[in-house]
Amino acid sequence: MRALRAGLAVLSKERVWQAMCWLDSRGEEPDTSDVPGLADFLLRRWSRTRIAQLRGAGRLLLDRRDGTEELLALRTPLHFAYGTDEMVWSTADLAAAAARTGAHHTVVAGAGHSPTCRTPRS
Repeated sequence: MRALRAGLAVLSKERVWQAMCWLDSRGEEPDTSDVPGLADFLLRRWSRTRIAQLRGAGRLLLDRRDGTEELLALRTPLHFAYGTDEMVWSTADLAAAAARTGAHHTVVAGAGHSPTCRTPRS
C-alpha cells in the first residue's frame, strides 16, 4: 500500500498499473484467461478511479488495520471471502477477523485478493 501511494505521487496511473500487474503476477505473465474480459475490466476500473480516491483509500488502509468493532456494530450478516494466494492482507489476520465477528468465512483455492473477480463461480 505504501508503494502504491508513493508510485501515484511520481508516476502516471498507467505506469503504476503496469507495476501493480507485474507485482500481482509475481513477475510472471499475468493469467487472466480463466475469466473472459477480466484484464479489461480491472484496467477500466483502475483507469476510472480518481487518484485522490486511491490515495485516500490507501491512507485509510494504512492508518486503520482492524475495523472488526465497526463491522460488529453494523448488525448485519458478514462474509469474509479471500483466496489462498491473498497478497494484500495476511490470511491469518483475515481468518482471525472472521472469527472475531462471527462472519461466514470462505477461502477460495487458487484465488488471490479479489476472488469474486478471478473466480466468480466460487
